[in-house]
Amino acid sequence: MPITPRRMVPPDELVTTARLAGYTDFWFVPEAYVTHFGREAVERHFTIQSHGAYDDYVYLVDDLAELKGNRYSKKRNLIKQFTREYVARERVRIDPIGADNTDDCLIFLEEWCRERDCDADEQVDLACEKQAAINTLLSYDAFDLKGILLRIDGKVSAFGISAPLTSDMATLQYEKALGQIKGLYQYFDNACARMLFNGYTYLNKESDMGIPGLTQAKKSYHPHKMVRALKLILKDA
Repeated sequence: MPITPRRMVPPDELVTTARLAGYTDFWFVPEAYVTHFGREAVERHFTIQSHGAYDDYVYLVDDLAELKGNRYSKKRNLIKQFTREYVARERVRIDPIGADNTDDCLIFLEEWCRERDCDADEQVDLACEKQAAINTLLSYDAFDLKGILLRIDGKVSAFGISAPLTSDMATLQYEKALGQIKGLYQYFDNACARMLFNGYTYLNKESDMGIPGLTQAKKSYHPHKMVRALKLILKDA
């Protein structure tokens, strides 16, 4: 879900769609869907389950771009350390992603994946996310995307890609950075908020996929709100 960008499909139509496609459930259903049609109407056809690992984290762009207040003091400190070691020594360069550097992003993605051993099981979320990122980079110009990459000493060490969701919200679909470089992630996350979300109020960082480290990292940035995800399972499947 959603299965079409044009309208919310009523529950009885979802039943027909599921049967025609040979599926028994719908994933990533926003809580607003059940609110819109009413729990009684949805539960006439489906069992509703929480899909908590895929709740979306939504932030205020200004919060992540400015990092004001005591709650972001640790982030600012890490950014200062990175700035002192790398930026002040002119070792860092940030460029827009385009046809001339997507290959560099693909090379970096392999290193990022080795760091996390995400190819150990092709069915787990990180392996699937890696393949999705590869597909996006290979077809980058075909989509309405904005992206930046960060080089340290000429080598890509991070990249981020955003895409519009609504008139006031865009999603940070991919944000990858090498983990062993202290302060890099915090510096780059701040750069993404400042450079990729101009004109938007909200920044959607998508879900944590139930990965403990990712959960901790996303909570540490103090989300403005969560968009709850649900799973709908056909009752007569």
